Amino acid sequence: MKKAVIIELGIRDIFDIMDLEDNIDGAISSYTDWYHWFLTGTKTWGIKDGDKLVAIGSISYYDHQSEMCDLKRAKVAILTNGEVHPLYRGLGYQRQLINHRIKFNLNQSIYNIQALVKEGNEPSIKNLQCSGFVYRGFHCGEEGIAAKYVYRHPWLIMFKKITNFKFATPSC
Repeated sequence: MKKAVIIELGIRDIFDIMDLEDNIDGAISSYTDWYHWFLTGTKTWGIKDGDKLVAIGSISYYDHQSEMCDLKRAKVAILTNGEVHPLYRGLGYQRQLINHRIKFNLNQSIYNIQALVKEGNEPSIKNLQCSGFVYRGFHCGEEGIAAKYVYRHPWLIMFKKITNFKFATPSC
């Protein structure tokens, strides 16, 4: 696993994020989506190779009424937008971003975390399982805490309740 420097991203980085997503099959976000997510409290981190953004991972927060909210009111964190440029896959960047986001939530006293994964995305599912997530079900946006986010296509939901934090290891 190549150890990477993880940096927090913000609105100023939307163009870099969109450049990364242009290289990923099935990426569905728009400038408007990212602008909205940053304004509603979504936290996003990235990994760069020089000036080029090569991997990202986000956390969106939801309150007890399934409304997207800021960190102060959050009851559940949802890991989203885990994307790695195709030329940088296999270096462990996604696992590092998953663990970074879990640790961030732990430091914020948020112990319930969900992850949304596109059906059939076996590398992402394995990375989440190695970090202690378990399969929770199949979600088409009809109910549950993530219903308002899942509106474009079906997702698998994986869940982790932090009790004893476990970092992913390359041997997993």
